Amino acid sequence: MEQLTNDRSITFNEGELNMLVSAAKWTKYLSILGFIGIGLYALIFIFLLFAVAVAGPRAGAEMIPALIIIPIFVCIYIAPVISLYKFSSKTIEGVQFMNKDILLHAFDQLRSHFRYVGILTIVMLGLYVLIIFFAVIAGIAMAL
Repeated sequence: MEQLTNDRSITFNEGELNMLVSAAKWTKYLSILGFIGIGLYALIFIFLLFAVAVAGPRAGAEMIPALIIIPIFVCIYIAPVISLYKFSSKTIEGVQFMNKDILLHAFDQLRSHFRYVGILTIVMLGLYVLIIFFAVIAGIAMAL
């Protein structure tokens, strides 16, 4: 793959670097909240596993959809939270050491985060369209 180079460079003054670090601190805060949310969902999943084990297979049958959905949700949610955390950590480190390569890696993590969230948004919108379509079809079928 050919890499394009140019002679232009971007420089930041002290105020702009402070704003970048401030944004990185907020993304770190949001990513930590994301990790806490993932942890809570994992605890709920473990609690449900114990509840199904105690209640028995017949009594715990209504919890099976949650036992399927929660791990899927956690797996989907963890990748953007990790990339957001890496962005914040690398941005703070890159500004602290004035290292362009670290900042480049940080912005690559931010790009990965938004690409993932964008693809996930497209998938969810597609699912909503399918759900609405099948709901309308079911409503028409029930009316007949």
